[in-house]
Amino acid sequence: MDVPEGWYIDPTGAIQQRYRYWDGRQWTRATAVAAAPRQDWAQRHPAWTTLIVFWLACMVWSWTWLAPTVAAIAGLTWIVRWDRARRARLTADAEEQNELALEGDPRGIYGNFPPVEAA
Repeated sequence: MDVPEGWYIDPTGAIQQRYRYWDGRQWTRATAVAAAPRQDWAQRHPAWTTLIVFWLACMVWSWTWLAPTVAAIAGLTWIVRWDRARRARLTADAEEQNELALEGDPRGIYGNFPPVEAA
């Protein structure tokens, strides 16, 4: 079985999370390091996050109008993040189906729900 050319986990295992390019016949000298997962602002700045949350709690305690405002902002933030995640999933699915369609696989046209064959 021939392995197609592409980036694969480095078989030497010298550096963790490193990839090496396979040209279809042999390993090349080209390597790449996998990027670390992106962290949210709150994960990168826990002290500031704690301070802001504490300040907001004090404001909510003092000002009754602030609680609905914060809830609305939190709701809008959640909606925007949900929509971005949904669009990313749809894009990934579309790219996968496009590749399948280019290969002539019927799943590229029908996705995971092919039509029922006529009896």
